[in-house]
Amino acid sequence: DRDGHGRAGGDILVSTIVQLVKSRRSIPDISLEIGLRTASGTQLGAARYTDAPGYHFDLSFGKKYVLPCNVPVSLRLYAMAGFYSYQTFDVQHLQNDCLLWGAGIDLQKGAWFFNGQLAGYYGYLKNGDQPMVFRSSVRHIGRRVDPMLRLQIGLHDFEYRSVHAGVAWKMI
Repeated sequence: DRDGHGRAGGDILVSTIVQLVKSRRSIPDISLEIGLRTASGTQLGAARYTDAPGYHFDLSFGKKYVLPCNVPVSLRLYAMAGFYSYQTFDVQHLQNDCLLWGAGIDLQKGAWFFNGQLAGYYGYLKNGDQPMVFRSSVRHIGRRVDPMLRLQIGLHDFEYRSVHAGVAWKMI
């Protein structure tokens, strides 16, 4: 089915994030995320969803530093490591178990906010299951409107590039 007509029900994603440690002078923020994807999608013949459940869990670490300058500068370093598993349709390998990883940096100087991230997962089947993506964004924080620009580049097993431009409008 390739006509794109009709309706489809999606997979259900459920996740929770639990903050284990709140940042202290020498200890970073530490959070645990647990997520589940059900195999509840419809219109599988149209490749709209999958009939494959999955789950993941990861630990995230982050620490903010304020640098002494005339204009306030803050720097936040963060990283994530975890496990991701999903069902496949390969008779030889019924599921793929992957290491989940990511790292990033946020920099805020005055009203300007910049960030850069590198993330992905590493599966053992080596059939496109090792995507790596670089993301970067810049945002100017205003009183009512925040213009922003984002870039995403697939570096491995993810062949897509995208640029997003937008505006966040503060209604209150």
